[in-house]
Parts: sequence; structure tokens; C-alpha cells
Amino acid sequence: MQSEVSIVPLRALRTACLAALMIFAMATNESVAQAAKAQVNSKVPAGKWKAVRLKNLPEGASLSVRVAANGSLVVILVHESELKRYPSPISPAFQGTLDRTLSFSVLIPDSGNYYIIFDNRRGEQERRVRILIEATAPKARNKPSGDSSGRKERI
Repeated sequence: MQSEVSIVPLRALRTACLAALMIFAMATNESVAQAAKAQVNSKVPAGKWKAVRLKNLPEGASLSVRVAANGSLVVILVHESELKRYPSPISPAFQGTLDRTLSFSVLIPDSGNYYIIFDNRRGEQERRVRILIEATAPKARNKPSGDSSGRKERI
């Protein structure tokens, strides 16, 4: 049976994820909050997989994900360049299998769009999935005071 991608089309999902992760577009603005949360529910049909897009994550952001489902699923976090090759071999930022729950945290290695894939291609029943996503902007790097070249001047 041939599997096809199904990007979760729920308006609530799109709104929740975009609102939660829009913080990163303004991560350099000190007056903006530095963390966001979103919770979404979805269904993954038997023999299929779905992907949820996390838009414009900056390098160094901390991402924590908790997934609860009514059965076994494979959960994978990939950069959008890897999604194009899925389900062929990929290099995920995270991959794990859950029976009922799974939690993981990663530091985003490269800026860009990321996808959480819920793979139920080997499943014989539809899976109901609840996803809690927490994201924290990268910590500001301290700039050394004075000369940034690292050279000392002789007087």
C-alpha cells in the first residue's frame, strides 16, 4: 500500500503553532516574551503519516515536545529539507517510538522550518494524538566589552 503525506490541515493547529512559534521571529527584541506553548489534537489514519510544521525556528532554540496517543506511533522531528525525502532514509533531529506517551527536548541545530512527523504506516488502527509543544528562544550571546577583535593594544 502506498503511503501519502497529509499535512495537518486544521485551522486551530495552524493558528496554535504559528502563534506559539511567532515569538522566534522577534527573538532579538528584548521586550518580547522568550517562550511559547501550544497544544493540538489530531488523528493519524492507519497506514498513513502526518506532519505538523513548526515555522521559522532559529538556531539554538530549545524545543520540548510531549506526545500522547491511544497506541503505538513513530515520532520524528526533521528540518524541512529532510521532509522532502521522507519516508526514504533521513537524518532526523529526533526519532522515537511511543506506545502511549513520549517526551523529548532538542536544541534546534539549524534555522528554518521543522516538521514533527507522526508515522502510523505500520499501524492497523487510527491513532488519536495530543501534542504539547513548548519553545524557548535562544539565549542571547554575551558580547565581550571593549575591542571585539581580541587583540591587546600596547600604549
